[in-house]
Amino acid sequence: MKKLLTFILAFAMVCVLFACAAKKNENPGVTTDPGTTTPEVTTPEITTPGTTEYVHKLPEKDYNGREYRVSGHDGYLKREVFVPEESADALDNAVWTRNQIVQDQFDVIIKPRFGATGSSIHTHANEVAGLIMSDVDELDIINTYICSIGPLVTQQLLLDWTQFEYTYLEGSWWTQTINDEFMLDGHLYTPVGSMNMTSLLYTMPVLMNKKLADTYKVYDEVIETIQDDAWTFDYFNSLIERLGYQDVDDENGPTEGDIYAFQGEGLTILDMWQFAFDIPMLAHDDETVLKLAWGQGDYREKLSNAVDMVLELYWENPGSIGHMGSGTHINNFKADKGLFTMVRFLDVFNGVKDMDSTYTVLPWPKYDDSQEKYLCGMGDNFTQMCMPVTVPDSEFVSIITEALHMESEKVMWPVYYEDALRTRYQDDPTSFEMLDLLMEGRWADLGVPFNTNVGLSTMFRNVIRSKSNTILTQIDGSVETYNERVASIVTAYRESANN
Repeated sequence: MKKLLTFILAFAMVCVLFACAAKKNENPGVTTDPGTTTPEVTTPEITTPGTTEYVHKLPEKDYNGREYRVSGHDGYLKREVFVPEESADALDNAVWTRNQIVQDQFDVIIKPRFGATGSSIHTHANEVAGLIMSDVDELDIINTYICSIGPLVTQQLLLDWTQFEYTYLEGSWWTQTINDEFMLDGHLYTPVGSMNMTSLLYTMPVLMNKKLADTYKVYDEVIETIQDDAWTFDYFNSLIERLGYQDVDDENGPTEGDIYAFQGEGLTILDMWQFAFDIPMLAHDDETVLKLAWGQGDYREKLSNAVDMVLELYWENPGSIGHMGSGTHINNFKADKGLFTMVRFLDVFNGVKDMDSTYTVLPWPKYDDSQEKYLCGMGDNFTQMCMPVTVPDSEFVSIITEALHMESEKVMWPVYYEDALRTRYQDDPTSFEMLDLLMEGRWADLGVPFNTNVGLSTMFRNVIRSKSNTILTQIDGSVETYNERVASIVTAYRESANN
């Protein structure tokens, strides 16, 4: 019980607690206008009362009803930025309450600007890019898909968040395990913090159906294997094969209506294997700042092996069934037709938590027993808070953004976790231990925000879906182009900071 309560209180700070090495907030100067730089920054007043809890003092400001204009998609803005009125829904009301606190504190109005929607996931980012390049002052903050934001960085349309006096990137309300990866050469244009609830919603756990685990008599075995740091892919794949499938429908042979040890999704969740196996697309480098890692050097054989391993699990293991769509695996899991599956926490919010049987969150299996810790990633649809270069008063925007993240940590994260997860785990402290392990290993890769620029982040899934291991051939055919594109990202980071 003590561990459970401690987890609930501390989870909002989980990202700072699990950061391997927090980077210092390198501030070469304070930019209050796109073209104005002052030479020195005063470190914000921070107190550390014996824990990792920070008290960050923002200035007392009265903005006399000024609008804080946020551009984003309707659904995303509702989850993270704007709810029009007090609501009986606990999650919506957390957004509304957070906004009231910040609006009253600074006398501002949080104003959503609902962006364009279309068939392309990049429609919104393209729209705001056009507004910025037209020098139109309509936006203070851009809240859009992480996979779409790269071109705005390389076109030098965003401001560097390390330049703002009242932005304290080491605060627990900023997600350092993501921001450390997205910072290059001391510059950060795409920060993620507690306001970006989608970074939680698109984190992807392994789920184990406890009813089936008891039926198969493997619950204790699985938990003990994880606790012993022996939860590897080989063990997982062998367990799936051992348990097999049960023919329970009216059709002969394995079909979608049968019970399987593993129900696999064949789309976005396939991307998570490369995160679970610690195979980066782009990696930080002492000499070049950023380098292509995908299929290069020590990662070459590992990447090819990883593809073979997942191909076997999805298409050859008799205890598995792979679904090309994105919902069948969830429906079958909820119907007690899958012992294991992988989902987004968004799917937990949207229905898994209401299934009749109970479930346990687990970390992803390791590549092999030499891997030190359990790792996981996030889907490519979570958001960040970016500031366009057209903002006339970047100090105002940075202060309000900082306040919103700070209050989100206090108000939103506990409510989301309480509603979506704790109610399902209150009788099973082991599940909190498993959740700890999952979140400890969460990491990000610059290959995701710069997928439009470089073109790597969906390659793994496409190869698995093709049922043929061609990944090294695809990389080798374009490696020079990839290297040039990676170098251009570093150039953009540096040049944007000087604008």
